[in-house]
Amino acid sequence: ASDATDAMADFRRILLNKCQRRFNEGLNPVPEEEDPAAAERFRRATKGNVRFIGELFRRCMLSERIIHRVIQKLLLETDHTDPRNGGHLELMCTLLGTVGLQLDRPKTEKYMASYFRCIKDLCERHESARIRFLLQDLIELRNNSWVQR
Repeated sequence: ASDATDAMADFRRILLNKCQRRFNEGLNPVPEEEDPAAAERFRRATKGNVRFIGELFRRCMLSERIIHRVIQKLLLETDHTDPRNGGHLELMCTLLGTVGLQLDRPKTEKYMASYFRCIKDLCERHESARIRFLLQDLIELRNNSWVQR
């Protein structure tokens, strides 16, 4: 039984390290003007990785602390006035849309209130209509108890 436990721990560690590497790579996208097709593939792969990170959390393979750290990095520690960072909010919306139901509870109200104050502010002033709509959809999802309409 110990060998199986060790193998599972090794698998989990390798998987989490790979996810972390891919997440960090995703914060530095391929410039669209260089190769639009590559930039789109990169954007889709990064979004899939973030959704996968959310699913790992939902299956208790990632800690809540890590999820909060990812959300903070994407939402609170990013200069959203810089057009190169436009994808960060899309990734944050993907992640919160995936984990919101599990994350939004009395114990984490302080964090969630902070996130949604920032989201509401960005929703009112972000220059990209697409991002504003994504943020508004996230606000509505939370107001609807995380049930898709």
